[in-house]
Amino acid sequence: MNKFSIYLFFIFLISCAAPQTRTPQVSDQDSIREAENQIKFAYDTWIEHTNRVNAIAAKIRLANANICEDFSAPFYGFDVWTIQDFEKINDLERKVLTNSFQLRENLKVKHVTKDSPADKGGLMFGDEIDEINGDKIKTGYLTKIRESFYEILEKHKNKTLNIKVWRDKKFANVTINPVKACKSVAFVTFGNEINAYADGNNIFITRGMLNFTKDDLEIATVISHEIAHNTMHHIDMKQNNATIGAIFGAVIDITAAIYGINTNGDFTRMGSDIAGRSYSVEFEQEADYVGTYYLYNAGYNIENSSNFWRRMAAENPDAIFTKTTHPSSPERFVAINQTVNEIKRKVANNEKLKPDLKESVLSEKKSTTASLEEQKINPTTPTNICDKNNINYCASILDNYLNEEKKFDDATIKNAEKEMMGAKDLNDSQKLILYDFYDSKTFNSERDYCSKILDELIGKNNNSAILRAYKNELTSFFIAFNKDKKIENCKNLGNLNTDNFKKRDNQILAELNKICKE
Repeated sequence: MNKFSIYLFFIFLISCAAPQTRTPQVSDQDSIREAENQIKFAYDTWIEHTNRVNAIAAKIRLANANICEDFSAPFYGFDVWTIQDFEKINDLERKVLTNSFQLRENLKVKHVTKDSPADKGGLMFGDEIDEINGDKIKTGYLTKIRESFYEILEKHKNKTLNIKVWRDKKFANVTINPVKACKSVAFVTFGNEINAYADGNNIFITRGMLNFTKDDLEIATVISHEIAHNTMHHIDMKQNNATIGAIFGAVIDITAAIYGINTNGDFTRMGSDIAGRSYSVEFEQEADYVGTYYLYNAGYNIENSSNFWRRMAAENPDAIFTKTTHPSSPERFVAINQTVNEIKRKVANNEKLKPDLKESVLSEKKSTTASLEEQKINPTTPTNICDKNNINYCASILDNYLNEEKKFDDATIKNAEKEMMGAKDLNDSQKLILYDFYDSKTFNSERDYCSKILDELIGKNNNSAILRAYKNELTSFFIAFNKDKKIENCKNLGNLNTDNFKKRDNQILAELNKICKE
């Protein structure tokens, strides 16, 4: 830059208009202090919003526990936070969270829902959780604190929680007796957009949505809709659809590659996107329908709940005429009013206030019920809880594992094994399932225990147990060196009475017959 250019630049600065009054001089220190106050105010407001949203969500979750069926869970009525929840914050925010909320590498209670089990048990905002039922919460910089908390909760699922907390510079004990509720913890996000969404397990509502809603009914309308997405498994269905679409797209990509055309995976992405959005409008309609039932059961006046969508249409006029991933707002408004009339008719006729299912779904549920009765599971017993009061369900979990149907995760299988081992009065069928479970392992310390089970049942002349004894003989290493012993066992195996054999027995019999033919 030459001297002439520099002169022109300074002349330009001098000629610019400037303020005419003497404005207050603000120091950097005062600005920082006020920034800290505003950050604290923002987090205080966020906690207030969180309390409000979870109080409304709790009413809905508890009131509909009997109809959200396989999507229920123990409800405690509190949530926690840790400094690890805030990865992308600046030093000033971190300072406020540390000093004002004592949030460090520890686990603090973020909110307690009024009149919830946690509230009745005496848990308070700001309590630092030290241990649950004797299990210490892992803390520290290198520890995944929240993960440790969830693991302990899962371990003590459906049990009374005896929680040791640090409060007012001393330890205190809190007892929480959970109750059953629909799953879906509500989280408030800092976004200013008007939005709410579900992820399959929890629901999320933006600060912008809370500012848009004008009362608790409108917030409850949003929450009911999102909980319905979760309870009806819409997110899982969308993901499955997307996976199927991606597979079909990948076939096209691979075929193109064979002929020397590089598609860069475009058809895989396109297939996933198109299939993932299929039935999206229908899922939204179903969430409106089911959510209206949830809203009514929670005690809200549903007469005017559809007006919320009129206000949403005013915010987004395109939704009046256009369907994208959601129904048009007029369709939505009319359908919700029809649901309101359906509920009013059911109330007048003393009918059950549950959403109506399609015939195909009803048939599937009846088939499942018949299957449970076939397994002699008491229908009055909660069939989705494996504990000492429902050992038959624990047995069905291990039986499922043995049949390689893979419906349960490792933690569920391990819990079923533990409950059955601790049970005092297993029936013969349950004992055989436990025996087969341990027999399927390469190494285990329970073989002796299970051998005793087998000897006991053979003493009762139990055909299924005798079959297991033949299996031990015919699959042993030494049978290969004793052909006569193998022939004798196979002959005796053929004389077994198979009239009362169950699925697992017939599977074992087929395996042994194959060995006998070799």
